[in-house]
Amino acid sequence: MNQEALNLWKQRIIDKKNSELSFVEWCTKNNLTRHTYYYWLRSIEANGQNDEALKQMEKSELNITWKDINLRACLKSCVYVTK
Repeated sequence: MNQEALNLWKQRIIDKKNSELSFVEWCTKNNLTRHTYYYWLRSIEANGQNDEALKQMEKSELNITWKDINLRACLKSCVYVTK
């Protein structure tokens, strides 16, 4: 895995984090599959390339409340549903 590819994907992951597009919209716009995105995210983490901007993204959470159901999701595939 070369450094140029890692740097490109670090920037793409940061761009995704800063985008207002949904994950599917962002991938479609950038002609990427979700599998490719997550492959590179894992590769960057495995190679110790997880700089401060990516660490912030790892802590990102989405909280949704609808009627009497609360949904909390985070990047690391955790989803919590409470009533």
